[in-house]
Amino acid sequence: MAPRYLMALALAVIGAYANVYGNGFLLDDEFLLQKNRFITDWEYFGRIFTSSSTMGAGGQDSFYRPMQTLAYFIVHQIFGLRPWAFHALNVLLHVLNAFLIFKLGTERLKVSAPFIFAATLLWALHPVHTEAVTYLSATADPLHSAFMLLGLLAFPRMWLASLYFIAGLLSKESAIVFPVMCMVMIAIEAEKPLDWRAYLKTWPLWLIAIIYLILRKTVLDFDDTFSFYAEPNIYTESMWFRFLTFLATLPAYLSLLFWPTGLHMERNFPVFTSWLTWPTVLGTIILLLAFWGWFRERKNPIRPYSLMGLWFFAAHIPHTGVLLPVNSLFLEHWLYFPSIGFFLGGARRLSSLKKVPRWSPVLVGVIAANLAVLTFQQNRVWADPITFYEHILSHTRGTQRVHNNLGMAYSDAGQDDKAIEQYLKAIAIRDNVPHAHHNLAELYMKRGEYQTALVHLHRAVEINPRFYYSYRNLAAAYQRLGQHDKAALFYNMYLQYKPD
Repeated sequence: MAPRYLMALALAVIGAYANVYGNGFLLDDEFLLQKNRFITDWEYFGRIFTSSSTMGAGGQDSFYRPMQTLAYFIVHQIFGLRPWAFHALNVLLHVLNAFLIFKLGTERLKVSAPFIFAATLLWALHPVHTEAVTYLSATADPLHSAFMLLGLLAFPRMWLASLYFIAGLLSKESAIVFPVMCMVMIAIEAEKPLDWRAYLKTWPLWLIAIIYLILRKTVLDFDDTFSFYAEPNIYTESMWFRFLTFLATLPAYLSLLFWPTGLHMERNFPVFTSWLTWPTVLGTIILLLAFWGWFRERKNPIRPYSLMGLWFFAAHIPHTGVLLPVNSLFLEHWLYFPSIGFFLGGARRLSSLKKVPRWSPVLVGVIAANLAVLTFQQNRVWADPITFYEHILSHTRGTQRVHNNLGMAYSDAGQDDKAIEQYLKAIAIRDNVPHAHHNLAELYMKRGEYQTALVHLHRAVEINPRFYYSYRNLAAAYQRLGQHDKAALFYNMYLQYKPD
């Protein structure tokens, strides 16, 4: 019977994502795929495991995800730099995760096949996951989730669970919560409340986590691993404000799960500094309900609500920002793995009922069909950069990055006037990164307006003295103006800062 369910899951997911294969590159695809020389030739194979994520494109960041780059390397060696092939990678990983959730539900959580199929189907078709599946560079989300699920299925076979854990850590940093997830499984699967010593069997996983953190702070610390902000701010300096902001995200995340409309990537989620706001109060209520559900179900062997709450909060720890200020406050793709708990818990609860209404399969079918349509429509948002960024601006006030990237998209499309307008908007919002000035200068150089271009190039290197791209253009601009000494000076600075 299981093959029938798995085939239905695969066909449903492939159908919902059938329109992604014509979508192009955008956002971080430039650095992780298009300009990443590490995925192009065996010459660079070893550097995949010793470099940060964007080093192959000449960048430097604090992310270390060699399994993601390795997956891109394999696809590139077979199919070249064709977007459809990388989309197929993400869709297949999503299908694999649906299979693993089904297997986890039936084999470990003892949920009957029809119920876990319904739950997995709704999870797999949910449009909130398009950010993790349709976006090419988001491969780390379904990839590390696959290793986490494989590890949970392998646990307590410690050697195998440890291997999957390490593979997950090499896919995305969020896998650091795997030991906690194993403790959640121990708590959920127990027929009666356990003595705390039952959790000690996870000690090898905790040892791996500690070794990983030490490595990330030493030999694998490429750009200050645990710091995502160049300057202190109210978010980084106050754990209380970070906790309040985390509380405020909870009702927002739940609303996306139950009513997935208005999905977009760049959200202007604020930092909350007072508990007396409706999002923080609602978040507190949600947190207290989770604790109440866990306490109430201590002697209940089914524990569906405990499964929902414990899974979500354990998986969501890296994204809360409470212990470590993260690089964003709210992202849809952060729901990819944590949301699984809600669907597993719901399936376990319904499976325990003595009688289920006959119309339940019809209701599941209607909901699944609606989710599939929403996912199909949301895939179109990612079709090309202009469509993508214009969609964001239709939902929210643009950020600096949105306007800069939309400017780049307009520039690539030959719409230079629109591009200049977007770059100026990016600078007006916040003039603290060099990219908009650099991009603006390139357009002015294209028009032969070298003096204007020099103003923006100098501002770019003033903001970031190591931004070597602008030194190269400074050399070119001064060369055009006949100022050869300055051209030589800036070309030498370009060579000085350019990575090997």
